[in-house]
Amino acid sequence: RRIMYNTLKKIIALAMTSLLLFNMGITSLANVKNNENLHLTFDLNEDNLNTPKTITRTLDNGITETITITPPAMTRSEVASEGSWTTEGHWNFMGVEVCRLTYMFDLVKSGNQWTIENARNLTYEGTFVNVRNKQLSIGRATSTPTLAANVSGQADVTILENQWITVGNATPTVTTNVFNGQVDIALSGMPN
Repeated sequence: RRIMYNTLKKIIALAMTSLLLFNMGITSLANVKNNENLHLTFDLNEDNLNTPKTITRTLDNGITETITITPPAMTRSEVASEGSWTTEGHWNFMGVEVCRLTYMFDLVKSGNQWTIENARNLTYEGTFVNVRNKQLSIGRATSTPTLAANVSGQADVTILENQWITVGNATPTVTTNVFNGQVDIALSGMPN
């Protein structure tokens, strides 16, 4: 009995310590400044479009942000970059995926400009988050000589929401811009 009692005490102490450390980490997560956006930029005309492109960074507070864009499978199109693209944004803390946003869109060359069409399949997943108001929208369908075509996915997220505590609120956003053959994906808003 004594051994079971000591083992149970250790398990409870370990669980409480883990919860405290996780809560401290999530609290620091809520202090990220909204102006620290991560960007992934590449050239549709020059870069190898056969494999996904990814960029990752770890912030001072331990949050790891990742952007991945997956090009379309090679088709018979004369323009290799035309087709269905998948954009993903990930926010991780201490190895736990706090939030992941994914969407797809079609990219078509229109003369000298690019057109984004058929934005679809917006998904938000996460750990210890409550997701509301998911939105996927094309801000500008076709680029102009001075403005980018863009598509953006976002949602309102409450972190660690339950009847006792809410750590923070955020609006994670992943925006894909296409302008003059350049693609720029920006990851922002987690959390503010």
